[in-house]
Amino acid sequence: MSEPFTLKIIAPSGVIYENEVVSVSVPGSEGRFQILRNHAPFLSGVKIGELDVVEKDGKKRRFAVTNGFSHVENNTMVLLTDSAEPGEIIDVERAKAALKRAEERIQAKDRSIDVERARLALARALNRLKVAGS
Repeated sequence: MSEPFTLKIIAPSGVIYENEVVSVSVPGSEGRFQILRNHAPFLSGVKIGELDVVEKDGKKRRFAVTNGFSHVENNTMVLLTDSAEPGEIIDVERAKAALKRAEERIQAKDRSIDVERARLALARALNRLKVAGS
């Protein structure tokens, strides 16, 4: 197994995850990318998507992340994101309800509804369901 490096995921609510990992696959703003130990210093935007992590013991973890930034330097990766949820704790029923609300808002003909915001809510809900395995 590869040598580990430190991954720290931070959201406005605080540190979501911090551990030694061997691989991180990130939904970058310009496409997916993977980080391994000894990666060159790197800064990238992060978009709504699935963050895949392989911990040093080989355990695989999945996180539903939203927009943010990732920074890699000196074998440490810090991911700053609006939100991050481990797949195993996602409330599927809540995500399904959010999906339904977003779809209803997008289909409504009410001009007072912010359609772009509803589309983002839809993308977040779909991502949460995907990461949860539903």
